[in-house]
Amino acid sequence: MPDYPVVVDGRTDLYGDDLNKMLFDTSNGEASYKDNPYINESGIVVLHRYDGLVSALDQDSRFRKIYEDQIASVFVRQ
Repeated sequence: MPDYPVVVDGRTDLYGDDLNKMLFDTSNGEASYKDNPYINESGIVVLHRYDGLVSALDQDSRFRKIYEDQIASVFVRQ
């Protein structure tokens, strides 16, 4: 998906502790993900299949899962 902008990647040393904590909490599917501006503005969300956020987005009417394999789940905004 090289044509899509990325909010964050695996280089956590670039983003600072506050953003890292917010993104960690979000990826675990904590309820605070609903207030995460990056999720709220995302058109596409690509996650590791076993991230807690996958279960949360499965239940979130704002998103629809369009792809899943053994590694990743991909959601688009409805």
